[in-house]
Amino acid sequence: MDENRLPFAKAVIWILVSTLLISGTSLMGWLYFLQLKNKRFHDDQYKITSIIQNLHQEDALTTTFLAEKLDLSVDNPINLYQFNVKEGEKKLLNESIFKRVNIKKILPGTLYVNYELRKPMAILGDFSNTLIDSKGVLFPFQPFFSVNQLSVFYLGLEKSGWKWGDRLSQMQHFDLGKKILNDFKKMNLFGFIVESIDLSQLASESDGKREIILKLKIDGKSFYLRLGLNQWELAITNFLTLYEWKFNQSKMGFKNQTLFDFRIPHLGFIQEKEGNQAVPA
Repeated sequence: MDENRLPFAKAVIWILVSTLLISGTSLMGWLYFLQLKNKRFHDDQYKITSIIQNLHQEDALTTTFLAEKLDLSVDNPINLYQFNVKEGEKKLLNESIFKRVNIKKILPGTLYVNYELRKPMAILGDFSNTLIDSKGVLFPFQPFFSVNQLSVFYLGLEKSGWKWGDRLSQMQHFDLGKKILNDFKKMNLFGFIVESIDLSQLASESDGKREIILKLKIDGKSFYLRLGLNQWELAITNFLTLYEWKFNQSKMGFKNQTLFDFRIPHLGFIQEKEGNQAVPA
């Protein structure tokens, strides 16, 4: 029995010693980590001093704008280890111009911001300084984008109750505008610019007032197309045919401002104006 007790006592001692060693080592490691973390948190070399941005589009944002939205200041720099990446991404995504954001830390004091901006599809004429993307999201135009030759969409939206970042709840008119724009571009062999598509009257209670108005421009001349909700594709085809016929008849083509009314099926009315006279809408 004495021979058996001695190894058992040694085993208990070894277990206790091992436990103390492991616990002590872990505690020392944890204390060292806390000390190192505290040192990094207060080390000036880890203060954020620069932002590198990566954008796969033409309209890059200013570094000042990114720093402002991330609450970074030259006068009161934040330590890189104290900066919360997820919170930073959330702050940027709160701005309606961003579609995707990813932030990474680069030692000793740099933030790498990889982002994608919303792609403007049209200018929303119902409001000032507002763009809209293909998903129907509203976001600001200036000073973030420098796109040219964007068509203006008039959707007949209420003037109040909207803000940047909102998405259109009723997409019917907007989807129709997208289809008209895309189909016209496919048929456009002459280089017309679609200045605007007015869909604001489609919700009118009067059938006679429901119409689509396209404003086109080419070689300094303006053309207005009044289209019905039905057979607008045929109406655009007829307009292009008339334009080609007139151009072949006379290199001058139509006058400076011309109105084409195709609202009545199988009929077309043409009204030409000289100079800067306004074409009635």
